Amino acid sequence: MGGLDAKVDKFKEIESISVVGCGSSFNAATYGAKLLRHTGVFANVAAMDCNSTEEADFRFHADPKKSGLIVLSQSGETREVTDVVKQALNQNVSVFSITNTVGSTVANQTKCGVYVNAGPEIAAPSTKSFTGEVVILALTAMWFRQVKAKQKGLKLTAAESSLAESLQRLPITFGMLMKTRDACKKAAQKLASKEHCFVLGKGEFNQFSRLVLLLSEHLLEVCTHMDPLDDFYD
Repeated sequence: MGGLDAKVDKFKEIESISVVGCGSSFNAATYGAKLLRHTGVFANVAAMDCNSTEEADFRFHADPKKSGLIVLSQSGETREVTDVVKQALNQNVSVFSITNTVGSTVANQTKCGVYVNAGPEIAAPSTKSFTGEVVILALTAMWFRQVKAKQKGLKLTAAESSLAESLQRLPITFGMLMKTRDACKKAAQKLASKEHCFVLGKGEFNQFSRLVLLLSEHLLEVCTHMDPLDDFYD
């Protein structure tokens, strides 16, 4: 998290923070906002869709230096996203970007952030970028918690310890996941002839509903024979 470490004196003053994105990135933003909220170190945390965000949405605090914005974008070039960054910067709001594209417009605008480095997205469902964004948001939440804890003398909670352990187990988890490809193919073959599909989920932070929504959207895209090169979702 070198981007945050380099400006720790600036970001540690943030009391109200927003996480914004479009499409799959907005789904990640909603999940990330929940993680940030559970740190207990912010007065206000909000997730916003760039398609419906206005300049007034950033006026969470009388002092702009105490307001922050985390912007997510797979391409870093989506006009709605770059417009939101411009609006925030015009109000002197601290902006931190998470993007998958090195040297993109968003990265150049913010001059502070983290690259997902998930590789190019070929199909419409931005699965790699979404996963990377969620992981980085979890690390960002932990970073803010650690900085604020040192500043305010707070202790690590059980939920934060659990999140830290989950992040440490990610390599093992992905290794196990790769071994389920044959099972996934069999499940896909069973679903191929069906006209309707219900996707259910339940889990930590009650945010699996957002993941379920993302999965259902991607299933719909694939099943309606969408052009795999059509970059509809950012």
